[in-house]
Amino acid sequence: MKTLIVDDHEMFRMGLVALLGQMDQDYDITEAGDLASANAAVEQNDYDLLLIDFNLPDGNGLQFIQAFKTRNFSCDVIMMSGTESQELAAEAMLAGANGFLPKSYAGSEVKSALNKIMDGEFFIPDKLKNAPKDSASMAGSTLLSVGANVLDSALDPVIIFENSEKHKLEYINQAAEQGLGIGRELIGQVFRVEDYISHQPLLEFLKDPARESFMLSAIQTSHFKKSDQWLSVSCSKIEFLGSPSVMFYLKDITDLKNREADLEKASNTDPMTELLNRRGFYLKANEEFDRAKRFNQPLSIVTCDLDYFKRLNDNFGHDFGDAVLKAFSSACRSTFRKQDLPARFGGEEFVIGVVNADQKEAETIAERLRKSWQDIGREIEGEACLSTVSIGVAQLKKEDEDIDAVIKRADQHLYYAKENGRNQVCGGA
Repeated sequence: MKTLIVDDHEMFRMGLVALLGQMDQDYDITEAGDLASANAAVEQNDYDLLLIDFNLPDGNGLQFIQAFKTRNFSCDVIMMSGTESQELAAEAMLAGANGFLPKSYAGSEVKSALNKIMDGEFFIPDKLKNAPKDSASMAGSTLLSVGANVLDSALDPVIIFENSEKHKLEYINQAAEQGLGIGRELIGQVFRVEDYISHQPLLEFLKDPARESFMLSAIQTSHFKKSDQWLSVSCSKIEFLGSPSVMFYLKDITDLKNREADLEKASNTDPMTELLNRRGFYLKANEEFDRAKRFNQPLSIVTCDLDYFKRLNDNFGHDFGDAVLKAFSSACRSTFRKQDLPARFGGEEFVIGVVNADQKEAETIAERLRKSWQDIGREIEGEACLSTVSIGVAQLKKEDEDIDAVIKRADQHLYYAKENGRNQVCGGA
């Protein structure tokens, strides 16, 4: 587990490293003594676990956690402090931390903290949780008792409702009004979580009196202000204004998830043709291979090679060659079905996964592509280039151990097509 420890006391960092070394999990640990070093570390690496002190020479851990979790919402974070403060624990949770660990408890509680957050719960030591109330922290007898001064200043939405059968809405902060579209006029009315977030483990948590907190790194919902909104969820059973309640802290991670999706698409897409690249093809084709094997469904592979493509490049130039590749890719998209997997493997080599199609059906579609390209390829960008395509087709067999076995047979048929006149579809057993 890739871990970053941020603390300005070297001896304390050494102690944490020693404690983690005694765990069953393997920890790959990076150390930082200040926020500047921590920022440099997270710019260069992705981490699974962050343990960070509240007080650091160049700032405080809360600010770092807020910015860090915006970009790395799936990383578990434990904020540490030399102060045993329930209010600071609440602020840590609102900043996006998964747990709060006073340094005086670190030796005895690190393992408990890690186990708790791995189970999707917010961690706070029992000694601190059950400490007597005081006016500064307004501590409650369950997890935390949160004061409105802490909640109102939170940058992300906070919702509190009664922990009873009625589930009446008790509080929303300004961020919830603006970000989620929940108006204050709803305070006092029934708040049904399932109307907003449909997630069975969350609903089970609400019904379980033995559990005090629940955390979910990412869930998609269309029931708040935005459609297809992504949220990370921290949920705690607390005391609020003297009554048992449930607090939801929601962080909008839609932009981050969209950026993730864009990056994933870019890593799996051929930039010129916008078809799948080799990596993207194998990710999807392996899934279809497993599905076809599991449910005894047909699956076929079509491999294509543009005839005499090098001659086109030599005669008309590489820009023209690129135009030919784009035109052929468009023909593939138009010919194959939505569920199929057209991909460019490189150069003039294309591979298509034909989902839930046997040999005969795949050959029929491939022949349709060949005829279509014979017409389209007569003239590209005003140049009479007479481009054609040779195609091989193979169907999944029971004895095939992976998708490469099917591709190999399709390639063999493709080579036969090229050796026997080109501009044809070849398949068979």
